[in-house]
Amino acid sequence: MTRISRITIVRQRRAAAATELAVCLPLLVALCLVSVDLGRFAQAYIAVGNSARVAAERGATRAYLATTAATWEAEVRAAAEAEMTAEEGFDPTLVVIEIDVENDDHNLPRGTVRVTYPLRLVMDWPGIPRDIPLTRQVSIRRFR
Repeated sequence: MTRISRITIVRQRRAAAATELAVCLPLLVALCLVSVDLGRFAQAYIAVGNSARVAAERGATRAYLATTAATWEAEVRAAAEAEMTAEEGFDPTLVVIEIDVENDDHNLPRGTVRVTYPLRLVMDWPGIPRDIPLTRQVSIRRFR
């Protein structure tokens, strides 16, 4: 039986460690990038939802008449834009705000605000588009 020298054992351990690193490092990097994209998606989805909610709430607390419709819509739009601008990392020029008003069963105006923001992922993931349009819609009846 041959005796294995101490130097041979150390070299074998180093080779095994290098092989493990070569296998695990790409997986760890991919996991980090998935975490970044998932975190950015969650932040953007919450920000878009908050923007739509704040705008709908502003519309529900302001008087809506045929004569004040333009001012009302400008206030609602400004509330949505201000909410998105307050968040870091968002381009307010990419935010699309759609406002619709219709009377409900009790003849009160119901404002619907739809906010859309295009999220661009950090990486191209298989089966997932790189640009994801995030849309949230909130509808509130006027209560004041």
